[in-house]
Amino acid sequence: MIIKENILLSDHTTIKLGGAAKYFIECDTEESVKEALEFAKEKNCKVQTLSGGSNIIFADHGFDGVIFKINIKSVSVKKDKDDFFIYSGAGENWDEFVKYCIENELTGAEC
Repeated sequence: MIIKENILLSDHTTIKLGGAAKYFIECDTEESVKEALEFAKEKNCKVQTLSGGSNIIFADHGFDGVIFKINIKSVSVKKDKDDFFIYSGAGENWDEFVKYCIENELTGAEC
């Protein structure tokens, strides 16, 4: 786990707004998320998760806490009788996820 300090959040959002985060941790595994949570607890910091950055805006004064940039990418499908369950990592790109579903005849996500 690499902990960065004073990282501009505008570089991590599609709208390109936001000041610096006190701490910024990229999480590539579930274990790294747990480690990041422990770090935030030790530092007594607020926590905010971030994935693709398309549905969040940060203030110009930044975020006085820990940003977890979730990069967990995976898609798996399980079938139970007539139902399909699709599991996706929190860092999966939505458009790529929908494309995967369509290509595997798992329609409905595109709506």
